[in-house]
Amino acid sequence: VLSGQQLPTKRKKAQWKSRAFRKKSQITAEGEREEFEDKLRERWVNQLIEVIRLADLPLIQAAQRSVNPSSALQKCGQGRKYLTIRDKVRKLQDWLRAGGASRLWPSSSMNLQDYLQELADEPCARTVPASIMKAVRFVELAGGVPQGAGYGDNQQLWGVVRDLEVQLAKKGGGRDRKQASMFLLSMVISLELCVCTKREVPDYIIAFAWVKLIKLWGVLRYDDTLGLLPASMELDHRGLAAIIVRSKTTGAGK
Repeated sequence: VLSGQQLPTKRKKAQWKSRAFRKKSQITAEGEREEFEDKLRERWVNQLIEVIRLADLPLIQAAQRSVNPSSALQKCGQGRKYLTIRDKVRKLQDWLRAGGASRLWPSSSMNLQDYLQELADEPCARTVPASIMKAVRFVELAGGVPQGAGYGDNQQLWGVVRDLEVQLAKKGGGRDRKQASMFLLSMVISLELCVCTKREVPDYIIAFAWVKLIKLWGVLRYDDTLGLLPASMELDHRGLAAIIVRSKTTGAGK
């Protein structure tokens, strides 16, 4: 700020949190979060099965030879968390919606190439073509397509993706992934002063500063703070201690 004038700022697009996100952030009891995420995973596995069914991938026929076809289909999640499954399924659902009844699944590699070109012509972000290919590969592996035999492993298509990335970069349609800015020492000191000294600021600002400091000094991800039980917090000879019942790196298969 110079001469009392406020510099213009770019307005950020509002991002509303989903109902599932809000519900997960309100969970405090041990085991509730894992149970909630298991339900979400089951939901998205069912969505994945529906995509596999529409694409008529080999798993559908193979499951019919099982003594329990429904249970056999439920094992197509490849051990991934619901967020990963949701991301891949949504990208393929966009493909299905774009093609309608006439394009349920790529009939040829050129069919998929045309779709990638359509996205680039909009234009889309530079990373979109590769993310579509990765989603196709994920669904094909989940659907029983042998590795190397599907569109997701087609080297000619991956060459097209690299070419589109160059095209989109020239158009300015893609933004490179940037590392989050690191906290300045002065910012950390300000947060500590806000929490540890009496100041005329709203309680929610003090709480926000406290959570930021917990993340900083505990080297925690935001997801870790969601699994931190408030009732388990205590001060011992080492400082603040608490139990994280669920984090990004814990759980079944981790």
